[in-house]
Amino acid sequence: MKKMYHFVLAATIGAAAVLTTSCNGNNPNVPSQKEIETKIIGKWKRVAINGEEELTNHRQICTYETGGKAVYSESVFRGNHWVWSNHQEGSYTIDGNTLSAKIPNHEIVSKINSINDNTMDKYVLKSIDTETGSTSEVNTSQKLMKVSVDYSRDILGMWQGVEMVGDETYGDANTRIEYRVDGTYIYYKKDDAGIWHSDVNEMAEWNVDGDWLAFRWRHPGSEEENYEWWDIEYIRGDEMKWSALREKGDGSRFTTTFTWARIGEN
Repeated sequence: MKKMYHFVLAATIGAAAVLTTSCNGNNPNVPSQKEIETKIIGKWKRVAINGEEELTNHRQICTYETGGKAVYSESVFRGNHWVWSNHQEGSYTIDGNTLSAKIPNHEIVSKINSINDNTMDKYVLKSIDTETGSTSEVNTSQKLMKVSVDYSRDILGMWQGVEMVGDETYGDANTRIEYRVDGTYIYYKKDDAGIWHSDVNEMAEWNVDGDWLAFRWRHPGSEEENYEWWDIEYIRGDEMKWSALREKGDGSRFTTTFTWARIGEN
């Protein structure tokens, strides 16, 4: 393992007047409740905040089901601790163009300004702590894309790195990973003699939700938790490709891609 980047997703206060107008319900072009109830069913990944493409490390994905059930995944450092939500169940309601999504201990209230078969634009108003009743203003516009694939089964088995293009985060393509059905994985590195050895880690877990992939692990004897995130561009037979938009400490952004080949199945 090499270096680690820590990222914290913070809400941006303030919005354009056109969004405020829409949130106040004065915009006649907002979708109807019936339209939202129909179009929202499916899996959605957040891809932009306040008009800027969102970093892969901050993305979250949510599946809205009929009957008001929601299933979401995210992996972020929030407040003073890590949040690891692996297909966490929640609920949602729609009233007009207001979307209220409930997850453990929180309720997020948004206005949906537009929605079609592929994209959804919403304005997040506030976050309510359902344990304390306290409310935090968010005031952030978000863009989401419909995800029509789910690679959570296709990724199972043993994969070997073929090529990494772009800046590294934790290592290079000289890697093997075995994805297990129980949501754990084994990470392998090759020594100078060309022999592969498993890298023993605690809490070695993976989560694929649609085309979103997250890892977490902790080295034995350490209290530090490590996280890594990717977007799966495709899995085609025995070939897999990832990509990630990341940010350095100086604010500059970079994109890395990672190509893999399947070498066995568990």
